[in-house]
Amino acid sequence: MKEKISTNKILASTSLVFGILSLFSFALYFYSANHAPYTYIDVIFRGPLCSFIGIVISIITRKTRKIHPVLWISGIISCMLGFIVYLDRIEYEVRPETKWLVYYHSDEDLKCLKSVFGITGISRKFEVYFRKSDNFWDR
Repeated sequence: MKEKISTNKILASTSLVFGILSLFSFALYFYSANHAPYTYIDVIFRGPLCSFIGIVISIITRKTRKIHPVLWISGIISCMLGFIVYLDRIEYEVRPETKWLVYYHSDEDLKCLKSVFGITGISRKFEVYFRKSDNFWDR
């Protein structure tokens, strides 16, 4: 006779699943940042979101850590690891030595981009280079 999987075990494994999804999305981010078809901004947003959801689920299901300790601990560790990896990557991307290379299509685009970069203060904090280009990955 098949043994039923308890609800506690399912809840405890949910945080592990979200942690694994977070780490998977980080790997997908590195792939998509170098390959055209994927929008890596969407991918990098999903990783911390999965980590955060997994951490919240781990906190909610903390009573199951006594029933399934290995499963619960591995879930929270994977979520925390995913969150720390993303924070480290974001910190790396906004370090003071970062140089921005921005491609634009028309002179109107250049005007708008310079305005936005000026308003946000990016052009004052970082080196920003604007390059006109007609070749974009989505074409």
